[in-house]
Amino acid sequence: MAEKKRKDYLDIAKGIAMIWIIAVHADGAPYTGTVGYVLLIPLFFLTAGFLWKDKDEPYLPQLKKRMKPLLRPYFGYNAALMVLYIIDLLPGFIPRTRATCLDLLRHIFGVLYSEGQIFMNDQSGTLLNYFTQFNYPLWFLTAMVTASAAFLLLLLIRRRFGCPLKVMIVPCILVTIAINTLPVRLPWNLSNCFLAAALMAAGWGIRQANLLERQWKHRWLEPLVYLAAAGAVLAIGIWNEAMTTSMLMSAYGPHGYWGPLIYFVGGVMGPCVLLRLCRFLEGTRISGVFMELGRSTIPILALHRTIITYYNRLWDLLLGARPALGTARYFLFSMPRLILAAAGSMGLIFLGRYIKKRYANRHTGGT
Repeated sequence: MAEKKRKDYLDIAKGIAMIWIIAVHADGAPYTGTVGYVLLIPLFFLTAGFLWKDKDEPYLPQLKKRMKPLLRPYFGYNAALMVLYIIDLLPGFIPRTRATCLDLLRHIFGVLYSEGQIFMNDQSGTLLNYFTQFNYPLWFLTAMVTASAAFLLLLLIRRRFGCPLKVMIVPCILVTIAINTLPVRLPWNLSNCFLAAALMAAGWGIRQANLLERQWKHRWLEPLVYLAAAGAVLAIGIWNEAMTTSMLMSAYGPHGYWGPLIYFVGGVMGPCVLLRLCRFLEGTRISGVFMELGRSTIPILALHRTIITYYNRLWDLLLGARPALGTARYFLFSMPRLILAAAGSMGLIFLGRYIKKRYANRHTGGT
């Protein structure tokens, strides 16, 4: 059977999302976060469901196959990034030996627990209680593991009882609301895994219905529908105070129990609009750049915060205090950082591939 052609617009959308995420993580949230916090993380869960191939196999073997390509880079990159964090701790090790060791143990626990905060009522507003400034974006990998486990459970229910996935979306949201009433955040984003699974179920349904590629009977209606959806996503971002919205933080805006439901609605419409727009970019010159970024999401997630951190430190050392947010000088400070984080991450990825290829060639030649 011929292999199906890869859908380039998915990689293009993920590449744009990675640039967007870097911009948010580079402290550009006031300019990029109003819609970004509603759209970006849901995009990756939705596309995971979109591409999911349902197999009539036992639950645990399927889950194991999904876990391996996520957990190997999670622990591998965390081990490397923890070395950088230890180097940061060295200057204070002698005068603050006990406190430094406790800090290190706390952040090692953070890697295992994969949460930046433990208690739901934590008002510190920081992820660095248990994550470090280098590794916190990697939470997404363990979140994808638990989301995959929840989605596999939905597929199992679908096969056993004939229950459509779309019917299970509302129970998933209700379970998320219930779990988030607990006083603690569960490890590996288990508190929100059913909301992520609902987004994956939406992606699955979009693929089955061919919503992104079908020809509309009334072609004039399609742009109107997508414009309305884009306006709705912007409205949700503003109304839901999206810059304080985070699946990682179990924060879904100021609307109490309705927050996850509003987040889900925006998290389906926003990615659909972006994916549809990216179909127009297929075959263009710029699409190749975005596709390469979209196919390298895990290494970029792992590396970009490190580049941003050292860029900030170099700026502080050579040029003094960073410019105030919202000024023209801040734009001059922030744009090179964004470009360097993206290009530097890709450079390190290509370097790693080159070294791996040279090692493989040398090993093959020696046998």
